Amino acid sequence: MNYKILALVVLAILVAGCVIQPPTGAVTKPFEYDFAGKTFHFRGNLFEAEKIQVEPNDRALINALLDPNAQSISFYFIPNSTENGFYQVAAYELSYKLTIINQYYLGKTIPIHTFYLDSADETIPNGPTQPAIAFVGPSNAEKTSVRVNNNLVVLEGVDFSENGRQYTDLDLAVAKMLLVLMKAEQTLSQNSTDTTSTSQTLPTLPAS
Repeated sequence: MNYKILALVVLAILVAGCVIQPPTGAVTKPFEYDFAGKTFHFRGNLFEAEKIQVEPNDRALINALLDPNAQSISFYFIPNSTENGFYQVAAYELSYKLTIINQYYLGKTIPIHTFYLDSADETIPNGPTQPAIAFVGPSNAEKTSVRVNNNLVVLEGVDFSENGRQYTDLDLAVAKMLLVLMKAEQTLSQNSTDTTSTSQTLPTLPAS
């Protein structure tokens, strides 16, 4: 009888273990995520990053930045003495991880170039061969978000004060963008009615 009870206990533990196993692509740690056989460390809290919405949707972001025709990627930001350091940190994290994502999905390394803007109204060139990413800090950000317009992605962070959390809102936007791209395989394989339209207007940093 004792052996039967022990067997039931072991079975219950095994079943419980199966139930709590996270689905493929799930975020299980606040600052780490496994992709392409490697564990990547993030500045922003991934649990918080997942709450950020991608506008209009994840597929639009994937289409914008994982286009097989891409020949280069351009980073843009408006120089600001109090924000420059945060842009540089965000750009470094993004460059490193985006390079690996492109190698995984597109099989190639895409050069990344950085450009400065004079104002938020300045036109940013972009297209399938030249996707662009704009970093927007508190001086111009409307909200913390990831927004897509054609092949332009705008990463906004309204708060650069770390407040003991050791990351900014821009770090969260960067993390959200990277998570969506890392999960691109699962997203595109799902049967979804989501539109990939990117026709909405961005109030800042307009696409050409």
